[in-house]
Amino acid sequence: MRFSFIALVFILFISGVNAQMGVFKNITPDPVPNPLTDGVTYTFTMEYDNTSLSGIEWVFQTNPIEFPSGGAVVGPVNLFGNEISFTITPDSDGGVPLAFTFEASDGSSNGWAIFSYAEASLPVVISNFDASLERKNVELHWSTDIELNSHKFEIQRAFDENEFVKIAEIEAKGNDLVGADYSFIDYNISEFNAEDVYYRLKQIDQDGKYAYSDRVVVSLGRFQENVFEIGEIHRVGSNEFLIELNSKIDHTAFIQVANSGGQHILNQIKSVMEGTNRIGLAFKQDMPEGVYVITVRSNYTVISEKVML
Repeated sequence: MRFSFIALVFILFISGVNAQMGVFKNITPDPVPNPLTDGVTYTFTMEYDNTSLSGIEWVFQTNPIEFPSGGAVVGPVNLFGNEISFTITPDSDGGVPLAFTFEASDGSSNGWAIFSYAEASLPVVISNFDASLERKNVELHWSTDIELNSHKFEIQRAFDENEFVKIAEIEAKGNDLVGADYSFIDYNISEFNAEDVYYRLKQIDQDGKYAYSDRVVVSLGRFQENVFEIGEIHRVGSNEFLIELNSKIDHTAFIQVANSGGQHILNQIKSVMEGTNRIGLAFKQDMPEGVYVITVRSNYTVISEKVML
């Protein structure tokens, strides 16, 4: 999945907090052509401004790491005092837009300066956007492979495929060539009387431009039907009942027994597997013959049975 934006991104910042951090200035060409033309060699020059320190190391990175059909040819990096220059020749051959990062350092842990560039059709690549029903909630997970100029994600929800409304927003990592992971929980979705629920992301960049993700859907049908049925209930001793549960799914059951006067005399939590389950209900003392109300609750279903035992 890919979002495309009409954007040109310059990131000129200093990593760390030391006052002697480096920074790039007087960058040429100014303005930088957008986009860069395939087959044309461009020379970038910039000054590394940290006069109190000397000696410059450099690192050149491109993203994506592997360009289709070459992607770009990077020329040698030249150092003239505090001036840095290098050439780049785009060769995308119809592939993804060019993005690269140039880092320079004086060799110290606090002396890094970073310059990043991305062409006009900037991808914010989102992968693994999915939604799953967990108990009464829906959990959303998504990852980005690359982020440049990203501001935030709006999480939107709909029950009819079209009428999406914003339910939350999450701040984006912003600028990251290796991407990030995100998650969100939509609580108590079972309270809505709907068969399905749809989600999408609205990705908004720093300039206010935005694009939507594809939709994902979660079925809520299990909330509209009983996921288990109570079968036979009988006494197996003076202080034990046996209840049979026929379940359509694995879940946790909360079992409560009340006497004819409405007093709760037993509460148990049991793990229920798909299929037929026979669950023993043991009491601390003998239970007299009479009427009992047995209630079984799960996250999806509540059933009560009044029985003579």
